[in-house]
Amino acid sequence: MKKIILGSSLTFLGICFIGSQALAAPTTTTGSRLAILRVYNPNSGEHLFTPRLSERDLLVNLGWKDEGTACYVPYEPHSNKNYAYRLYNPNVGDHHYTINFAEVQNLVKLGWQEDHVGFYTADEGEPMYRLYNPNVKVGSHHFTMSQAERDVLVKAGWQAEGIAYTAYLTTAAE
Repeated sequence: MKKIILGSSLTFLGICFIGSQALAAPTTTTGSRLAILRVYNPNSGEHLFTPRLSERDLLVNLGWKDEGTACYVPYEPHSNKNYAYRLYNPNVGDHHYTINFAEVQNLVKLGWQEDHVGFYTADEGEPMYRLYNPNVKVGSHHFTMSQAERDVLVKAGWQAEGIAYTAYLTTAAE
């Protein structure tokens, strides 16, 4: 338990330390698509998505595992203008993603904080699945574009919550 709290505290302090200027630089883009990177915290079981190379690098230096590019999203909004909000729960050190602003408002009322590190979602593309694990406090939601990963987690007791949003698997239209 101490390891999880320490890891979450170090992550929070590290993110605060690098400041908003370091987080302001997005990953490299290809055309009109932005890479969304995924890192994993082996102490808490949480996966974090970020469009920021600097944030990924900081977390890797703090012991998170780099899992590469999770997906690609529009660099700027297109016709649907859906925005994936990233929220942070300072009580347990967990992050959550949603395009539902009512969900954002409800979570903020419960003590979650808007992280202001989000991204626009694709008008079309492949589904990003959302799953929920009722047995944990940190990392209770998981997001994946892999049907195989989704199916394995459902067999392990996670609850499939449908499609969170759509994104691209490649840097450019084929």
